[in-house]
Amino acid sequence: MKLLKKIAAGLLLSWGFVFLMVAVSELPTLLGKNVTPKAREDATNTTLGGVALGFPPAGIGTWLVWEMYRKSQKEKEQIEEAKADKLRGIFFRLLEENKGDITMLHFVRETNLTVEEAKEFLDRQALTLDATFDVTEDGNIFYHFSL
Repeated sequence: MKLLKKIAAGLLLSWGFVFLMVAVSELPTLLGKNVTPKAREDATNTTLGGVALGFPPAGIGTWLVWEMYRKSQKEKEQIEEAKADKLRGIFFRLLEENKGDITMLHFVRETNLTVEEAKEFLDRQALTLDATFDVTEDGNIFYHFSL
């Protein structure tokens, strides 16, 4: 369905653009001073026809593109929200299993996040939940959350 919408939007935009360019190409004839009445009438009809045949498909094509963009943004937001929910679920499960203590290494292993992403998440949770942390000699960080 997405492919069909993309093809339809592309064709409609192209078709509308062609007709609008035909309309624009007649503007010099319409605005010229040494133009016969017949040529001016033909240019007027061509311009009106180009606009009449160009705007609807261009408008519909633009609307289709806009709708596809909005839908993709909404899908991205839903994916990010689902990922955040999954992370929170893992986080709280680990807190319960370890009685409020969690290490960054353990969290990284459970979530498959990068160390930077895990640290950012745990730091945010530590601020929100008023946790403390300790750094061991080997650089591992222990977060202590009150349950």
